[in-house]
Amino acid sequence: MPQAADMINMAFLTDSERELILEVLRRDEELRQTEEQRVRKLKTELLDIKRKGAKRSSGRYSERSCGRCQEPLGRLSASSSQCRACKHQVCRNCRAVRPNGSWVCSVCAKEADLKKCTGDWFYDQRVNRFSTTPGHDIVRASLKKRSPLRKRETMGEQLLKSTELKPGQPTIPVPRPRLMDLADDEEDDEDIDNLVSIHRKTVGSSTSNLRGSKSTLGSLMSIYSEAGDYDCVEVSGDIVFSLSYDDTTHSLAVLVKECRSLAHGDATRQRSNPYVKCYLLPDKSRTGKKKTSIKRNTVDPTYNETLKFSISRSQVLTRSLQLSVWHHDRLGRNAFLGEVEVPLDCRDLDGQHEECVALMGKASPLQSSAFSQYKGELVISLKYVSTKKPPTEKTKGNKSKTEEGGELHVLIKEAKNLTAMKAGDTSDSFVKGYLLPSKSKSTKRKTPVVKKTLNPHYDHTFVYKDLTLDQLSKMCLELTVWDREAISSNDFLGGVRLSTATLKVGKEEVEADSTGEEVSLWQKMMQYPDSWAEGSLPLRSSMGKNKSK
Repeated sequence: MPQAADMINMAFLTDSERELILEVLRRDEELRQTEEQRVRKLKTELLDIKRKGAKRSSGRYSERSCGRCQEPLGRLSASSSQCRACKHQVCRNCRAVRPNGSWVCSVCAKEADLKKCTGDWFYDQRVNRFSTTPGHDIVRASLKKRSPLRKRETMGEQLLKSTELKPGQPTIPVPRPRLMDLADDEEDDEDIDNLVSIHRKTVGSSTSNLRGSKSTLGSLMSIYSEAGDYDCVEVSGDIVFSLSYDDTTHSLAVLVKECRSLAHGDATRQRSNPYVKCYLLPDKSRTGKKKTSIKRNTVDPTYNETLKFSISRSQVLTRSLQLSVWHHDRLGRNAFLGEVEVPLDCRDLDGQHEECVALMGKASPLQSSAFSQYKGELVISLKYVSTKKPPTEKTKGNKSKTEEGGELHVLIKEAKNLTAMKAGDTSDSFVKGYLLPSKSKSTKRKTPVVKKTLNPHYDHTFVYKDLTLDQLSKMCLELTVWDREAISSNDFLGGVRLSTATLKVGKEEVEADSTGEEVSLWQKMMQYPDSWAEGSLPLRSSMGKNKSK
């Protein structure tokens, strides 16, 4: 938004003159949308070239292979086939010859063409010397500002307000490519940033390093930024924010005040265009994402922006606030500048207490525990019902008859202190069960839905037939609690995983991650057949398996 000092006094304009200027701004917006579409197409072409011949960590490549198409190179000297810009070894088919006779690889040539076509070479220099607020934004904001001498709005002002351009929405329908929508999805930008930064920094890297790196040149990563590896920028600086909860609107307000002493997202030009992204973990969906505006060419940005989340107070206590800072670049070379994660279960949300927290690097997924957040408890009873026939029964051939399998009975008694997911601090919950390693419909069981309570009594029994104790020792019982939604997908409330540490998957034994009471209850069920083994198990906040072992 333009500052007050940038505003232009337009009180002298008549209504017809204002409408003429507004029409010019509309046409300007249409041209901008067309230009953005053209730029997106160019960026898509650049990304396709990078991905087309990118080395994958799963493949094997020769030390002397083309860095673009992966074709083997000849036995001539390395310097004769090395791109001057990125230092990659490339073949003749992947070179672009310049007018002066020199050449660069196809990726560097395409990137240079993109900068010329989009005018980014000029933009990068302009932001260092001139105001970062575009002229058309200043004019539009000045037109919106009402003259203090007028007591009521004219027809022109009413029309101006009704046709005010909304951020992120074009004035005319313009088709947007799904691959890269810079206005709505900076996760794509962060993914492309990873590709470009590696393209520039992997100078002379060996094939073994390429195979061992998570961020290999051109690797097809997840569309979400959290799936990448952003170690190219050394994290530094602090973020200042405050939290408060409004019981009237049932919303959590996150006031992002400022950041201090950030790292340079663009190390070459020693500048940063930072913005802050906010999630209430574990929800990392697009609908749960909030962002501040972008502050250009500064490492000490001031935002003073409030990000609001509609959520009940009881749900807030089960969440963690994640604030991450990113550098924004027009070419999609976004860079991760740091993040903080704040558990909300013991925070004072009744007053705005300002906090200054040091930014940290990306947290390893292994650091998060499935029991890091209290999600309630599940009370169950297990019983193995052995076969009624004696195992020594003889057949006509004087051979012992094979022992028949028994039954596993799982009594789902109740759940305690579940997370509220509906208005009125309630949930409509049910329990779903699988007997792993099979997750087919034959092992799937469900309880009826118990509505409008956080302490539901299910009193429902799952029965699994034709099982021996030896089979159960290599199996795992997974029980998950869900909140029933009539229209959208059901919400995960927590789960438990019972086993004795190993699963039989085909011919291999895979280690499970059952802990504490989950293991002891499963062992007790097998040690004492035909008797109930009861336990109250804490619910996991995540069912992801621990891969640290």
